Amino acid sequence: MRRAIDKAGAVLERVTVALVCLFLVAPIIALIFMSLDSRAYLAPFPPPSLSLRWYAKLLHTDLLLKAAGNTALIAATATATALLIGVPAGLALSGGHWRGRNLLTGFLMSPLAIPGVVLGFCMLLFWAKLQFSTGFLRLYCAHTVLTLPFILRAVMGGTDGLNRNLASAAESLGATPTRSLVDITLPLIRANIVAGVVFAIAFSIDEIAVSLFLTDPNITTLPVAMVSLMRSSFDLSVAAAAVALMVTTVLALLVLHLIFGMDRILGRGQYG
Repeated sequence: MRRAIDKAGAVLERVTVALVCLFLVAPIIALIFMSLDSRAYLAPFPPPSLSLRWYAKLLHTDLLLKAAGNTALIAATATATALLIGVPAGLALSGGHWRGRNLLTGFLMSPLAIPGVVLGFCMLLFWAKLQFSTGFLRLYCAHTVLTLPFILRAVMGGTDGLNRNLASAAESLGATPTRSLVDITLPLIRANIVAGVVFAIAFSIDEIAVSLFLTDPNITTLPVAMVSLMRSSFDLSVAAAAVALMVTTVLALLVLHLIFGMDRILGRGQYG
C-alpha cells in the first residue's frame, strides 16, 4: 500500500512539473509562431504558413530600431556605472559584520523589492521637482539604480564562498591589501562579477515599468516602444521584436553558462 502511494505521488509530481513547464513554455511557442505568420494581419492561431516578413519589417521600422539602440546604450552605460559602484560596495559589505551593515545592504538591494510602478512614479516626481527634462540621463540614472543590486549580490555571493585564509596568506608574504585584492580576491570572484553584469544587462534591456515614466518624445526604450506600437497600430512586427529580445537574453545566458557554468555562478562561489 505504501509503495503504491509513493508511486502515485511520484507520478503526480511529474505530471505537475510537466503542466507547469507547459504553462510557461506555451505562450513563448505561440509568440514564435506569431512572429513567423505569413498573413498580413493578426489572425487566429495557428498560422497556415510561415514567413520572415515581420522580421524584415522590423529591420525597417525606425521607431523600433532607434529604441533598440537607445536600450543597448542605456543598458551598457548603466551596467558599467553599477559595476564601478557595486564591486567596491559588495567587497566592503562582505568584509565583516559592522554596525549598520545589514541596513545598508537592504537599502542598496531595495530596488528589487519596490514595485516598478512605485519606483518609476517616485523618480518622475523627483526629476520634475528638479525641473530636469533630459530623458537619457533620467533613464540612465534609473537603470543604474535598478542594475546595482545584481552586481552587488553577485559580488557578495562570490566573496561569501571564498577562503579568507588565501588573502591572509598573501598579506603574510608581504602583499599589501590592495595587491591581495587585485591578485587574489578579484580573480576568484571574476565569474560572479561577469554573471552579475550579464543579469544586469538582461534586466535593463527588459525593464519597462520604470522606463514608462521616464521616457520622452526624444528617447524611448525598446519595451516601451513595443507597448506604444501595440496601443496605436498593432502588427506582428512587435512579436518579431519580442522574439529578438528574448533570443538576445537567452544567448547571453547560454554564453555565460558555457564559459563559467551556472552551478558555479549561482552557488556560493568558486571555492565555497
